[in-house]
Amino acid sequence: MPKIAGPEKAARQLKNTLEKLHRRLYQEEFSVIALRKNMEFMPLDIDYDIHCKKRMLESSVQDAFLRFMASLMHGYTTYLRPIRCAPRCVGATDTGSLFDLDAFLRSRDKSSFEFFKRFSETQSFNRFIEERSFVSDKNAYNAFFDECIAKISQSGHFFIIILGLAFDFR
Repeated sequence: MPKIAGPEKAARQLKNTLEKLHRRLYQEEFSVIALRKNMEFMPLDIDYDIHCKKRMLESSVQDAFLRFMASLMHGYTTYLRPIRCAPRCVGATDTGSLFDLDAFLRSRDKSSFEFFKRFSETQSFNRFIEERSFVSDKNAYNAFFDECIAKISQSGHFFIIILGLAFDFR
């Protein structure tokens, strides 16, 4: 199995996306301030447009982090271990019995070993593995995340549809 690239590219993409969104937010805020200076009251349609633009930016930030996490977790399902006993058993919910961490770390780029090692020690990572092990594949959140990983793997980008608008993350 080929080595999975380190987090550098995904982190760089995340940083660039967040910087673009920050500039857009700054421009939007500047426009709103200018509008408010020139108007005694804000018409509802303009206020609604401002609210929609802010919501769209918030969603774009969430999507940027989703893409980053999907890039980091690419191929994780390969390392999930089958559950051999009921969760009542000692150690049944231990991440080591649920996930082949050593193989997962070996599958990553050598230069990223320390990053992924620390990442795998986080409560968030452990909770993700537990949820992924005990919750059905039919769970909408798990299925959505796995679909995002698959789309990134296939084409390097994916589309997310939020509030009826399509976003292309390249």
